[in-house]
Amino acid sequence: IWRSTSDFIPEYGQAFGNITIRPYMSAEFDFIWWGRTYDPSNATNLHENFFRVGFSGDIGAACSGHASRYPSFWITPVDTGDYMRVSVSETSSCSVGQPMQDYGTVSVGVEYHVKIYYNQTTVLVGVGLTQNFPSDFPEWWQGYDRDGGTADQWLGSLAQVWWMSNQYRLTGEPWYFNRGNGT
Repeated sequence: IWRSTSDFIPEYGQAFGNITIRPYMSAEFDFIWWGRTYDPSNATNLHENFFRVGFSGDIGAACSGHASRYPSFWITPVDTGDYMRVSVSETSSCSVGQPMQDYGTVSVGVEYHVKIYYNQTTVLVGVGLTQNFPSDFPEWWQGYDRDGGTADQWLGSLAQVWWMSNQYRLTGEPWYFNRGNGT
């Protein structure tokens, strides 16, 4: 179990602890979205990253680097709309994501309560307004099939907990994603 032991201000590329990757994991949190950051890029086709459990982006962009997600939480690109997105790596794809358009758009300044649970076959995501938690939680549940689950080579590996993930990028290359703007 990973828990924050104190208040902290997330920093780009700073890991805040470690957790062992298991065949089933969960995450539960409250967050308030404060709008788009366009940081470090003003491109409108980039996701905004809030957190990612996975390996360092310093290693690369593949399954052993910033594409690893056990799980991760995002806001979809401007081009797509303001939707939450959960991503959990699978055997067939490290960065597969589950956009949550069926929940509806996320609103600036509203506090949400989110639960993410996954095992080797399924990802379940629950979302509700924090003010209604726990009596009416969740307002919305969605399940997604996983293609092959977590690859055997990663089970038992120690992953970092990133609040605004680092990312692999060579000088002059475009950014893969922006920093999320939330508390």
